[in-house]
Amino acid sequence: AIAAAVGLAMAEVFASLPVTVQRAEERAGEGLPGQGVHDTLLSPVHDRRVTVLESVAFPGGGGGTELYRVPAEVEVCYVVDGLIELVVEDERYELRSGDVATLAADAPHTWRNLDPERVARVLWVITPALPAPWMPQHRARLLEPGLTHNALQLDSAG
Repeated sequence: AIAAAVGLAMAEVFASLPVTVQRAEERAGEGLPGQGVHDTLLSPVHDRRVTVLESVAFPGGGGGTELYRVPAEVEVCYVVDGLIELVVEDERYELRSGDVATLAADAPHTWRNLDPERVARVLWVITPALPAPWMPQHRARLLEPGLTHNALQLDSAG
């Protein structure tokens, strides 16, 4: 039942995972909308279990001013370097280098870099994996002006 709930066949749940190495210059980037932020996919593009992203936000940059929901269950936000504000519904959290927050991915939220002079680096771990916005058929739609992260609610088969 759990395997079906996350869209995996039972064989996939118990299958041994192959080692995947991605060189820095080979990683997919800039797949998600946002403002003043560069997102890089660290997990394999086709992995359906987990999405791992690195976000580099310029001063004031982040997920945008509108709250958004991510089509997953759990989202972990780890601040590698910098100072960010994470807003979840009507609560605000200030997170510094080394801080971590875990939240329901479908809770309305956003975030931004609070430091006026330095970039912030944030690692996001999201499960189950997001639909693949780095795939060519999704990239054009996600980069349309005016879309928010809600655009990620795409057919996960693609």
